Amino acid sequence: MDAVRKLIQAKLEAVGMTMTEASVRIGRNHAYLQQFLKRGIPQKLKEEDREHLAKLLGITEAELRGRSPTLIPRDYVKSGNNNGFSKPPKTEEKSAKSPEQIEQNFMDSVRTTPTIGQRDIPVYLTVPDSLGALGMSNEPVDWQARPENLMGVEGAYSLIVYSNVMEPELEVGSTVDINPRLPCLTGRTCVFRTQKEPGGKLRFGRLVEVTDKHFKIHEHNPPHDERLDRNEYTACEPLVGMRYRAR
Repeated sequence: MDAVRKLIQAKLEAVGMTMTEASVRIGRNHAYLQQFLKRGIPQKLKEEDREHLAKLLGITEAELRGRSPTLIPRDYVKSGNNNGFSKPPKTEEKSAKSPEQIEQNFMDSVRTTPTIGQRDIPVYLTVPDSLGALGMSNEPVDWQARPENLMGVEGAYSLIVYSNVMEPELEVGSTVDINPRLPCLTGRTCVFRTQKEPGGKLRFGRLVEVTDKHFKIHEHNPPHDERLDRNEYTACEPLVGMRYRAR
């Protein structure tokens, strides 16, 4: 597996996303990244796929291009043999890093103090107001153990779902994890908030389209699309996991 494929696999594991989910998020069929990473098909990512995948994983497009092979300069000396050239002098070639070393360097660059299992993820309650709009509690109602896909993510938090607008994907009583550092891409279920700090109004929905003025979202129950004013809903943060379902 080359360095680019190693990088993609490491980033998918870091954010807790499957190859199937990532393939769908970038607009491809569910087996696209599985074939690319495991079977080498296609040999290289297309420019459009590289752009979407880079945004999804929070890295640059250049990192997904990999390094071009470096040509070693050779000096040839005129001689009297048949082809007119003698054998080139030996050139010391710097040893290239193995894919394993590249992956290790990458993981070292993003590694933080391990916090898996520590109860340091704040859990906020979503509560309806008198008009039925959802709001977020100002203070955490609980703290949960940090999962691996949120390790080292500053500002990560969880929400207890009160609304049924996203059922059956999100059940009432479920607790969902949010990674505010990931980009909000179309096709992803997100929470839309009126402020970055705890409190304020919020909405759950599948992001359909982003314009200068609106977030267009889809809600499952009942199925419909709606536009949220970006002057009001200023934060869009993706859901990365459901950690509990009410029974």
